[in-house]
Amino acid sequence: MAANAGRVRGALLVAPPDPGRPTAPEAIQGFARDAFEQVGGPAIAVASADDPYGSLEHAQWYAAQTRAPLTVIGSYGHINADSGLGAWPQGLELLESLALATAE
Repeated sequence: MAANAGRVRGALLVAPPDPGRPTAPEAIQGFARDAFEQVGGPAIAVASADDPYGSLEHAQWYAAQTRAPLTVIGSYGHINADSGLGAWPQGLELLESLALATAE
């Protein structure tokens, strides 16, 4: 985030992966688990209760590291196009609330 300091107005941080767990897929091992800074504006972290890429405990840790309130949307696996959320109205509401917070 430091490279874009002052440019970030807000962030919707969805489905943070946990690359530090022993069974982490190779696709997420490049994420640095301990390289977090506070987001340079309002932020919301969003997690699923049963994400195979990161536990709820990890999502709570991640939210604390980025100083973003955590919203747990239920049990949808990894939040992506395959999670069955479709247009994901709840995600749109979170994004709109974030947009309002950045406009103030």
